[in-house]
Amino acid sequence: MRDTGRQTSNAAGASDLEAIIKRHTEEVLFDRETPEQAAKPFITELQAEIDGA
Repeated sequence: MRDTGRQTSNAAGASDLEAIIKRHTEEVLFDRETPEQAAKPFITELQAEIDGA
């Protein structure tokens, strides 16, 4: 297998974290939320995932 130099995560829950990050990033990038508006639910969701691990 070829090494692309890119790390991937197979850890349980990693895809959930990626989905949370992607969703909130898109909200900001597409001007549906300001960074400040996206920050609180982003942190809350990440913390819930961490606590549930």
